[in-house]
Amino acid sequence: METALDNTRVSRSNPHWSRLRRIPSCRNSIILAMTGLPPLPPIQSIPLRKQVFTDISVYRLASDASAQELDRVENTDNNRLSFLGRATLEYALATSTTHSFPDETRKLEDGLAECAHAYDIIKSLNVAWRGAPISGKEATRLMEAYTGAIVLESEREGVQFAESLVRHIFQLAPPTPPPPPPKPIASLPPPVAPTGLLHDLARQHAVQLVWEDRVTGPRHAQEWISDVTLKDKDRVWPCIARGVGPSKKVARADAAAKVLALWDGLGFR
Repeated sequence: METALDNTRVSRSNPHWSRLRRIPSCRNSIILAMTGLPPLPPIQSIPLRKQVFTDISVYRLASDASAQELDRVENTDNNRLSFLGRATLEYALATSTTHSFPDETRKLEDGLAECAHAYDIIKSLNVAWRGAPISGKEATRLMEAYTGAIVLESEREGVQFAESLVRHIFQLAPPTPPPPPPKPIASLPPPVAPTGLLHDLARQHAVQLVWEDRVTGPRHAQEWISDVTLKDKDRVWPCIARGVGPSKKVARADAAAKVLALWDGLGFR
């Protein structure tokens, strides 16, 4: 005995399914640009495309259909895809604006139905009846299912498409691009080492630096001590600063910093 499901298994040579390979058509590109609709991404998978364009009415299951009948038609129409698409669209709306719209659900559903007509994909929807116009409910479900199919093939592309749809339906401003990264601040030149600065000052005033360095302590914990004395052609100052450190360089820098701190009091101008 043939069932409703058996009657809907058509070959790929069926003209209805051959039309699906041409979605979206290029002839609609100008119309889409004029209406502000985002481009319609193609569904690459033929079985998935067929599922999108198969309305649940095709199977004509009774309200008291058995579990076996429901299992046979599961994932063969666009009902489940519409749930996925609707969830993605609602998520996109929630993340695109904090504004609440009056009768938001109705506006979204009506807008999706209008998009389905504008994309001219209604003509490829397979329904249980012929000759009667597609209702808004079927058109909305088709647009939701189409969005769900794009999400299945590419989550990133599907979410982006859903965001562009809700921005079109609710007339939302495009997302603000992130600000450019701040320009790197020019690094400051490293500070002049105290020892080098002291040598420059001494040279400017014709003063000679006399260093006495010695190391104390055991080899594993040595400490350097550096005494600095100033000498010019007339006199020799007594040791005016002592520096300590784990190395001679550090000890001299410590002593030089102490001399710089009292330089003005030494009478040099």
